[in-house]
Amino acid sequence: MKKILLLLLSASLLVITSCFWEEESDSSYYKVSFRADSVQKTFKSLDGVGFNYDDYYDSWGALWNESEPESPSLYIKISEPVNSGSAYNQSSGLTVYYDADGNDTLYSNDSSLPFSLTITEWGGLGGMARGTFAGTLEQWDGSTVIISDGIFEASIDEY
Repeated sequence: MKKILLLLLSASLLVITSCFWEEESDSSYYKVSFRADSVQKTFKSLDGVGFNYDDYYDSWGALWNESEPESPSLYIKISEPVNSGSAYNQSSGLTVYYDADGNDTLYSNDSSLPFSLTITEWGGLGGMARGTFAGTLEQWDGSTVIISDGIFEASIDEY
């Protein structure tokens, strides 16, 4: 009886411990969540990487994807200066690319259709970036996707 009780206790402890490990290993990833034509999408940052500075374009860029490279993804690039509480669109240096299927079914805000992003938190280098976004993205052939209820979070990693 003692052996069975000890075995059950050990198994329970193993299950509880594995749950904590799963949760802990996922904490290094940052997420983006939005609706694309009313279909909910949630992606993680690739390898936990957040916004990185590109000195050639004087901008900050971040990529989130579904699981691996060549999977559905969302890329956001914001031109300097970036500040909490600021809103961005194409004319103020916002670039957004949405790869709907991982096979370069690429939508962007390169058209005159409305798309905006608001930075709700910009913690500077080593801090966190959070924000909201919504609008219409267009593919090269003129087809569009409506993005709504967009929220993102990412670390601000390199200058």
